[in-house]
Amino acid sequence: HSFPTRRSSDLFFDNRLEAYSEQFARGVYQSIRYGTEGWDKLLDRYDIQFLLLRYTTPGEAAFQRYAPNLRQRLAQDARYRLVRFDDAGVLYVRANGDNAALAERFGMPGVDPDRHTFVGSPARAAPALVAAAQRGEDSITLLGMTALALDDAGDHAHARALANVLSQRAPADPFVSRVAANLDKTR
Repeated sequence: HSFPTRRSSDLFFDNRLEAYSEQFARGVYQSIRYGTEGWDKLLDRYDIQFLLLRYTTPGEAAFQRYAPNLRQRLAQDARYRLVRFDDAGVLYVRANGDNAALAERFGMPGVDPDRHTFVGSPARAAPALVAAAQRGEDSITLLGMTALALDDAGDHAHARALANVLSQRAPADPFVSRVAANLDKTR
């Protein structure tokens, strides 16, 4: 992939909190991370062009009382595009500006891999998810989301084929079991 390269000085946040003032860590970093009111204005203020985020941990989700965080806010915001995800995290880019071509080419609308859900109709995301899988991206999360989207789009045969691949690769994975159960409902 030809993702944009940035200079190391363009890094917005380093997770070593001792490098920042408490005011910055609480007022800026936490507001962005947890997707609280004004998160988008802070991304604008600091000219954040792409966001590489690990998935929400169970502890973090409980701490946030399962409220939508930055990952869910980005999945629902037309100003950002999910361009890649795997079993560890997600990459979002701004839909306009420096990354517009990347957003257009690789964007996956309506996908929230952090919560293994869709914003709107899963069928809408099917073409972009299939394209990602055809490029060789084959994480369990991607293949499972693709199976769900294909099933919603009416392509039950391909959805079940992907579910079978997942069941062989990760038979004990709870998400894989959920995908299989959802597909069984449409039989």
